[in-house]
Amino acid sequence: MFLVYRYGSNAANQSMTPKMPLCFVDTDNEMTAERIAEVKFTFYNNQTMEVCSESEVDNDEWNELAGEIPCYLPAEEKIKPIATETV
Repeated sequence: MFLVYRYGSNAANQSMTPKMPLCFVDTDNEMTAERIAEVKFTFYNNQTMEVCSESEVDNDEWNELAGEIPCYLPAEEKIKPIATETV
C-alpha cells in the first residue's frame, strides 16, 4: 500500500498548498501506484509527485488520512501491475 502526495501549488488547483495527500493505492509496486496517480490526478509543470510506502509515513498521519482520502486498486483502474524484475 502506498500514499501519494502532490507537491507544489497552482492557481488551477490547491493554490498555496505545498504538500497535499491525494490517495492511497493498494498495490505492492511503487511504479503501479505512480501510474494510477498519474491517471487519476492532474500534475502541472511546477508540481511533483511522491509515492510513499507505509514505513515512510508517520503512523499518525497514515491513520488520519486512511479515512479521509480515496484508496484505489490497480484492477479497478484497469492498470496492470508492473512486473518487477528479479535478479
